[in-house]
Order: sequence, then structure tokens, then C-alpha cells
Amino acid sequence: MRSNVRTVTYRGRNNQTYTKTWQPGNRNISIRDTKQVLLPKYNLMVKSINQSYTCNLIQNDAEIKIESTNLFNCKTCNKTINKKILLCNDCGKITHASKFFNSHGFVCKNCKKTICKDSAFWVRRFLFFKMIIFDSCANTLIKSGKKKQKLVP
Repeated sequence: MRSNVRTVTYRGRNNQTYTKTWQPGNRNISIRDTKQVLLPKYNLMVKSINQSYTCNLIQNDAEIKIESTNLFNCKTCNKTINKKILLCNDCGKITHASKFFNSHGFVCKNCKKTICKDSAFWVRRFLFFKMIIFDSCANTLIKSGKKKQKLVP
């Protein structure tokens, strides 16, 4: 209805110019034809290890649109993810891809699995650097003499 609001300019009997905002009411609207349309609605439930995600889709004759979903929300900070999404191989959480600072998701340097901040461990790499790794990779590195530590959230 808001898109049909018009500002009308008119001249009165006293030769004065007036402007009025006009919005159509119920008496200005008439229905000429009706058409029955089938819009299928899909409710998807995706389960990944310990996490469940929902996605509601509506389909018309040309495309499928997402009505609501929590597939694109980071499970650590609950913000919407616009770029690269990572799915943790340990707990199933969806997280932001690795950034330089304040990351929630990582790729293991040893086995290339994706892990979240809660499932990540680290070991020393050189003097000042940390190598973020998966739990099973950390256990194998312990046998070689390195000390593993839990990545603090």
C-alpha cells in the first residue's frame, strides 16, 4: 500500500494551489481476477555430528528462495557469515573461515581437517609461532616430544 501513496497538486475554487497526500483505501481497490498458485514449502533439517541446522525453502515456478535458515550463522559468535564457511570435523559447528586475528575456524596444519576454536589445539612452531592442529594430530605429535595445549577461546 505504501508504494501507491501519491502527492496530488490541485487548484481550488478560490484559485489557490493545494497539495495533498493521497493513499488508496478499501473502496479504491477492486479485485478483477483470482488465480490459484501452488507454492511448495520445504522444511529441511540437517544434522552434522552434534549440531542440527534448519532451512525453510519456498519454491515458485522459477526459483527456490530461502525463507529462514541458521546455516549461515557462526555457532561461536552467532553472527551471519558472508564469506567462507567452515564445518568443524570434530563437533559439527559452522564457523567463520580463518582470518588473521580473532578466528573461529581453522584448518589443521597437519591433516588439513577443518576445526572450530573449541576443538583446536596448538603446539609450538619455531620460537614465536603456534601451529593450530586437530586433536588426533596433537596426540601423534606428543609422541614425538612436542607439548600440546588447548586453544583458549
